[in-house]
Order: sequence, then C-alpha cells, then structure tokens
Amino acid sequence: MEPVTKPDPAPDELDYYAPPRGESGPSGPGRDVEADVVPFDLGCIVAATWSVFKRRLWPSVGIAWTAYILVLAFGQVQSLVTGRLSPADRPTYYFVYFAFFFGGSVFSTWISLGQNLAFLAIARGEEAPNDRLFQGWPFVLTSLLAGLVLVGLMAGVALIVLAPAALLAEVAGRSILPVVLGGVVAMVAIAYVALRTWQFAYFIVDRNLGVMDSLRASWWATGRGPGTVLLLYLTVFAANLAGLLCFVVGLIFSIPFTTLLLAVGYLSLTGQPLRPLEAGPDSPAE
Repeated sequence: MEPVTKPDPAPDELDYYAPPRGESGPSGPGRDVEADVVPFDLGCIVAATWSVFKRRLWPSVGIAWTAYILVLAFGQVQSLVTGRLSPADRPTYYFVYFAFFFGGSVFSTWISLGQNLAFLAIARGEEAPNDRLFQGWPFVLTSLLAGLVLVGLMAGVALIVLAPAALLAEVAGRSILPVVLGGVVAMVAIAYVALRTWQFAYFIVDRNLGVMDSLRASWWATGRGPGTVLLLYLTVFAANLAGLLCFVVGLIFSIPFTTLLLAVGYLSLTGQPLRPLEAGPDSPAE
C-alpha cells in the first residue's frame, strides 16, 4: 500500500488515495476524467451530497431507516429477554447477557457495513443500492478487529498522557490540576486519533483492506485535511440536532442525508467520482 505522501508518482502507478490526474489540468482534456470528483472541501461535499440526495431521496430514506429499525429491534429483543431473566440464576443470566452483547455487536456491525455499501452505491449512482444492505457479512470480522485495535490505540494514547499527569499530581502534593489538564489533553488526543481513523470501515468494504491496512489507509488519507474532516463531523452533528429540534420529524430526512454525506466525503477524500445516474443542472459534474 502506497502512502499518500509519495512524491511525484509515475503516470502508470496507482495511488488510490489521491484524486485522478488530468493531463492538462482542470480546464484541459483531463477535465472529463475528473468531472465527477468532488474536491475535499466542506462546501463542495455538502453541495454534491444535496444534489445526489434530491435525486435519490427515497432509496436513501428507506435504506437508512431500515438499518436503524433493524438495530433498534434487536436491542428491544435483547431488553425483553434479559429483563425476564432472574439475576439469582447468575450463570444463565450472564451467559444470555453476554451472548446478546456479542450478538448485538456482530449484528449492528453487519448492518452498518451493509449501510455503508448501500450509500456508496447511491453516491456512485449505481442501480439497486438496497440490495447491498445485507452484503456486509464478509467484512464483519475485519471491522470488529479493527474497532478493537482502535479502542486499544485510544486507551494507549490516554495512558501515555494520564500516567505522567498522575505522577505530577503526586509530586505536587496530590494536586488535582495536573490530572484535569492531563484529562483535557487526553480527550483532545483521542478525538484526533478518532478523526484520523474515521474512514477505516469504508476502506474495509470498498477496498477490502485488512485490519491494520484499513486503519493505516484512513490515517494517510485524512492527512490531506483533518480540519475538513472535523468540520464534516460537526456538520453531521448539527444537521441531526436540527432534525431533532424539528419535532423529531426532521430526523426522517437528516439521518439519511448525513449518512450519505459521510459516504460522499469518503469518495471525495479518496478522489473517486460520484458518476450520478442522470446528469443535470444540479449534478456535481456541472
């Protein structure tokens, strides 16, 4: 896997983290190749997402809410079953509880990966994206392991920051100030790691990368613009908050829109074209 920072690649080399290159720049013959590639800029990503969302509104709404309802239904079944168990029968209680916990993790990961596949298909203008909702099973184990590695990485970052802070607190007569400052620094560091690795699931389903390769690919790719990544996530949060405040009804559309926004963001980050089904005045190609 070639890093993003490789200087001046040869024309025949494939660097799939970088946008396609034209021979004569944006206004020359190479523009046809790059026509549907969205620049990694928040305004461009939002505009392109809105363009696709308007054309493919109902598939987006249907897929997002089908995934949400399935995960919610599994959680309700878990609550009903575990709620009827007697805590006095501890072996049975803990066995069923952890079975549902593990099964819920696998189920939600499967649906989430399928949703990623479906929304990538929507963003690319492919037919029948709903068929992909249940096609994430081959990637479940890789995604779960990558998630565990990421959690371990975040815990390691927190430990590296908090251990010296705790030592300083003891030296300073058990002062709470070093611990508070260390906690703030640890949260910022963990948030930064999360932002840089947020694309690993897309790299798994789209590129079939392994555990470490998917995390490494996300780290290299997001190095192009971590600030834009942060703004993208803040936009997702703001849009869903607005949907929630609109008497919750707005979530019907904000959740599918923000899910599509993340998929378009991934395609923009990796320089892949949207290739909409129908070119029109609102198409990214225009």
